[in-house]
Amino acid sequence: MDGNPAGDDRRAVHAIAVIRARLDLSSYVDSSYGEYVFVINGITLGVSDSRGVAQVDYLNDPQQTRKLAQIPNGAEAPIATPPITREEILNILETDSGTQFPPSEVRMTPSGFSGSLNGGVMVNVGGTPENGASWTYDMVFGPDGNLAYFLRGIK
Repeated sequence: MDGNPAGDDRRAVHAIAVIRARLDLSSYVDSSYGEYVFVINGITLGVSDSRGVAQVDYLNDPQQTRKLAQIPNGAEAPIATPPITREEILNILETDSGTQFPPSEVRMTPSGFSGSLNGGVMVNVGGTPENGASWTYDMVFGPDGNLAYFLRGIK
């Protein structure tokens, strides 16, 4: 830069144009994809639309999921029995995806062991247990068995 503001601006604009030309992302962008996010009665719902097929890919009930980060008060022991069975989860997954997941790919952790959502269950499906980005589904069910969190992973 030579201290000439007009010259500096032109060089910056040229540099940005060169970077854009080298970073052609058109092959990575699906122009038929749309993501829509709604908040209904405090619950966030994400819907993806790809090539005319709409599906829920995100749900969060913050009144329930907030409890995951709260330290239990110790007044009651963690409830180890999940409010939903592995078979019920496998049925939900098959209905949603059309895929029959092996039971070994459905990992269930009682949520009362690590937070104040006592009686609920955290469910991770597919991928490797150590890598949340590899999971096909990430779900949390509250103590009442209702879905409190849902995230569809990348296929």
